[in-house]
Amino acid sequence: MIGYQTQIDELAFAEQSQATAIKVIGYPFPSTWEKLARLADLGVTIILRPWVANQALDNPQQRAQALAQEVIGKVPSKRPSRLYVEGYNEMLGADYGEWTAYYAEALARAGLRHIAYNFSTGSPYASDWPRYLEGLRVTQRYGGGLGLHEYWKAAPGESDTVGHRQVVSVLPSDLKQIPIWVTEAGVDRALITASGWRSILSPAQYAAQLVSYGQLLAASRAQGVNLQGATLFGAGMTAMWSSFELLGQGQDVTGAALRQVNGRYIKPYSLGGGERSGNWVLAGLLGAAILVSL
Repeated sequence: MIGYQTQIDELAFAEQSQATAIKVIGYPFPSTWEKLARLADLGVTIILRPWVANQALDNPQQRAQALAQEVIGKVPSKRPSRLYVEGYNEMLGADYGEWTAYYAEALARAGLRHIAYNFSTGSPYASDWPRYLEGLRVTQRYGGGLGLHEYWKAAPGESDTVGHRQVVSVLPSDLKQIPIWVTEAGVDRALITASGWRSILSPAQYAAQLVSYGQLLAASRAQGVNLQGATLFGAGMTAMWSSFELLGQGQDVTGAALRQVNGRYIKPYSLGGGERSGNWVLAGLLGAAILVSL
């Protein structure tokens, strides 16, 4: 993934758009950490996803502690005040709950909070949830939450799109109020190529779907789900993911096309490059109760 740079002032943007979260993939450069810290001081939540090439589970404790130490070494001592850290992405496995427990605890010893699992759309099966509860309880104990991905093929409202509701229905009582982040969302037709929204929708059509999705999120919160928000995939995509691109190509999902979601104006935003994967996808955009991010 290639970095994307917008020509706007980050602090001015955060104030004007009432951003509530920014998600970054890969480790920021020092200057970008400084920007993120200033945004956090304004009340913006920062979500960091480390780029992990080998998501191995063969030795859960060793693997978890190794990644945690890598993350801790990359996060500056003067870190954003509202920082959460993801771990593995869209993984499943019998040892994943144990891995998550060790990882969340190791991060917590350094004062970092974890967003656990970040399961793919519709995963895991309800019958498999018991194997993941240990990791979720440890994550919750240290102030973290649960991450889910919610993609739809045609329109928001498909059963998996509101997977957070199904998840809450199967969680035990002590976990039903765990904070939930939808850490990836959008159109994904599950094809090998050209799976994103640009393969079937105009920017205006996609914007209308985002409004509908925002309404679904608002309804979930009204029903008591402790939903923190959602981030859309993505900005600064490589050619492989270009059909998901929210910016550029002469067809930004911005301005009049997006209008209002839950009463707040939104527009795309990105911070620019970083180490490894080198991109900032998904920046936070909506304030108050509901967040839809670009």
